[in-house]
Amino acid sequence: MLMGPKCLPDTAKLVKIVERANQLNHLLKKQRGKVLCSMGMRAADEQQLRAVKINVYGLSESHVKDVMISKSTHTDEENQKVLSSSWSDEEIVELAIKDLERTGKVVRGEGYLATRDFKQMEMGLQCRVKLRVLKTIQKFKLVLMSAALLLAGWLYIRLTFARLGQEKQKVRELVELALTKLRDEAIVDAPHQPGAVTGPAHARKLWKKVEKIVEGNSNVRTKVSKICGKSIKVWEWIGNYKANLGLAHLASTGAPGSGSQPFNNSPDAHLPLPSS
Repeated sequence: MLMGPKCLPDTAKLVKIVERANQLNHLLKKQRGKVLCSMGMRAADEQQLRAVKINVYGLSESHVKDVMISKSTHTDEENQKVLSSSWSDEEIVELAIKDLERTGKVVRGEGYLATRDFKQMEMGLQCRVKLRVLKTIQKFKLVLMSAALLLAGWLYIRLTFARLGQEKQKVRELVELALTKLRDEAIVDAPHQPGAVTGPAHARKLWKKVEKIVEGNSNVRTKVSKICGKSIKVWEWIGNYKANLGLAHLASTGAPGSGSQPFNNSPDAHLPLPSS
């Protein structure tokens, strides 16, 4: 009894399709890994979004087919001499692409091919470490920003306290200087008028503090006197010459500067203002 004709699968062709599909998938994974590695901080976001952007991560079909065909070995060429009538390299590559599309490993469109495999990208150890660091930074970005803000706040508070301490010491020096001059001369004018006090706003602010402390001293009386026909506020020393200046309530952060800032004996001499 004669057997009818049978359609046997072309095993060699199927093997060739599988080989080309694996090579093609490896090529596209390598391309995606290369693109992600070059993205820097954006790479962490791109991995999380897992968006398949064919024109960004993929390669052109023509380039892929050229690469795949060029990978033909001498063995392939020998096989094709025998089976050249049944299939060609171009056909094998096309069938490999369709097989990868069917299994969802590759996306195809606009003349480009790109892998869908996000977890097994082909890249070197250096790139993997780089992406892991970027993902960690992305994950803890809020914590790092909070820590940076706390550090900046701590530095600001520390600098503010240091500046206030310097201002307080400067005020103490000026108060001691003013009271010493007042005790030596018995009466001096209080340089509070705009024309009498010159200097930047910061210096005038310090002098306001000096005025408040001096006028609150129990050894000082504030009154208005006429000098050269003008009504001027003056400070008068009413305590004993040997009386304490009453500076115990002002904390000292350094040596007083009265010895380094002499005054002349003129009753309208003004106290030097602190430099800004």
